[in-house]
Amino acid sequence: KVYAQTADDIQQRIEKYKTQLPEEPTKSVLDRLKLRCSVSQTALKNVQTRVEPVQEKRVNAYKEVNAALTELVTVLEEADIDVTDLKAQATVFKEKTDALVVEIDAYKQAVSDAAELDCNADPLALTAAIQEGRNRLTTIVSSVPDIREHVDNLLKPSLQKVKADLQVQQNAEQAPATDSTEVPATEQGATDATQ
Repeated sequence: KVYAQTADDIQQRIEKYKTQLPEEPTKSVLDRLKLRCSVSQTALKNVQTRVEPVQEKRVNAYKEVNAALTELVTVLEEADIDVTDLKAQATVFKEKTDALVVEIDAYKQAVSDAAELDCNADPLALTAAIQEGRNRLTTIVSSVPDIREHVDNLLKPSLQKVKADLQVQQNAEQAPATDSTEVPATEQGATDATQ
């Protein structure tokens, strides 16, 4: 989450962003940025308001799926179903989604910093914060398909295997107990025919 923070916290983040710039912009680029910074910050605020609800929905969906998987694993373990593979895939899914949530929070923080700082006084700070946001967004964009691929190729097959195992167990429990001395009707008919 993005919380109200002190000026020192913001300044520390900005300095960190600046050290991560691949190269420092030239004076002419910084001068142009000073002229355009208020427009850039307005655009950043618009991005914030558009993207925030989408990101929150994604984060909440991942939390719900993780909670459901944890509950499912617990219930299946109590039913003596082998959930080793499912548990491993659910753990990997949780790690991937938790890492994505961290990236989303860092992205939101960088965009917030860029939108709020005094870019006329320090245009390099704006450049650095925007670059940090771009870097985080690149990571987010590449993580989402990776998570989908994990779900499609590993998590869903694990769930299908557990479902099949559960169905076998339920069928075995529902099958009527047969007396071993009784002869099945088809065998009885075959015995009568041979006599």
